[in-house]
Amino acid sequence: MNQPSPSETHGSSDSEAAETSTFGELCESSTLRQDRAAFEALMGQISHALQEPVRAICSFSRLIKPEDLTGADAHVREYLDFISRGARQIEFSMQGWVRLAHVVTRAQPAVPVDLRSCLDTAVALLRKSINETNVTFAIGPLPSVLAPPNHVVALFREISVNSIASAHVEPLSISVTAETQGGRVRVTISDNGRGFEPGKLRRFDQIFPREESDHLGFGLAVCHQIVTRTNGTLDIDSKPDYGTTIRFDLPAASSTGRA
Repeated sequence: MNQPSPSETHGSSDSEAAETSTFGELCESSTLRQDRAAFEALMGQISHALQEPVRAICSFSRLIKPEDLTGADAHVREYLDFISRGARQIEFSMQGWVRLAHVVTRAQPAVPVDLRSCLDTAVALLRKSINETNVTFAIGPLPSVLAPPNHVVALFREISVNSIASAHVEPLSISVTAETQGGRVRVTISDNGRGFEPGKLRRFDQIFPREESDHLGFGLAVCHQIVTRTNGTLDIDSKPDYGTTIRFDLPAASSTGRA
């Protein structure tokens, strides 16, 4: 009996077409978009329903050691690896979808907000990872912007997570600067991480994480959704072994932030 190859069990023209849909398009085309409470409740139910079986698959697959597979057919090892990686990807994707849903359903009112305070909050949320990775921040004067505070915190958090995931030298250095241009604040965040090839980054308004370690996918989709809701732009420059620079702009507030 012929066994299907892993490539035959993954992907199709339909799934590839669905993958190119932006999160904004999915929200706007769905009737759930008109009822934010129902949309968030549905996302929570889906996540909750999948978490336990996915965790079970991940946990039990990790318990299988190489010596347990002594004498097993090579296909068995390959299929077990696909099961394990597939389960981790589902778990990773669920977390990302929930974060994306929160951008739509949990936006706070746009108010004057201090960028530095939001950055400090994001750093506090990531303190454990920052300590483990040996991260240093170089922060310039940061003005205030007019935006939902939780969205600004999410921007700093998602971009910092990507930087931490790309660390390949110690210490990882992350610089944050900003300047006001024509009523908007242009924020620049740079790191000295491993960077990536230009071809690695497809349209970041699409949801495209391929594997558990592909932090670029959902994180940048979240950032893109937040920035475009203020009619802003998000730009990325990256070079392998030299690091990544992300720039985005938000509406300026009349008050100035602290350095």
